[in-house]
Amino acid sequence: MPDTVRSPELWPRLKHEARLFLKHEAAIKHYLQADADYIALCHWNTNIDNGWFWRDEDDELQCGLMDWGRVRQLNLTFAIWGCLNAAPFKLWDEHLEELLQLFVEEYHEHGGPLLDTA
Repeated sequence: MPDTVRSPELWPRLKHEARLFLKHEAAIKHYLQADADYIALCHWNTNIDNGWFWRDEDDELQCGLMDWGRVRQLNLTFAIWGCLNAAPFKLWDEHLEELLQLFVEEYHEHGGPLLDTA
């Protein structure tokens, strides 16, 4: 585990922030569900094994969804979290902003609104 997770400072902070989260859970849910721009039909973890890909007769990339469990309209952050939560810490530390920016650009290019990565 990285030093930040093993540090003694983490546990008091986590205890404090977990309590804050519980105290403000309803407001957080409202925030995550209030803006339709951030809601889409998603699988909760967006892992690559939930779909299959092929090229059609015009060489256009197509995609099928084979894991419909937990597919629903949800805030995109849940899907992104589900996808990245098993990634190595180095990926988060070195590429998180880049990955979020790529997601926002691709989402917008394919018909979604232009989102703010913050």
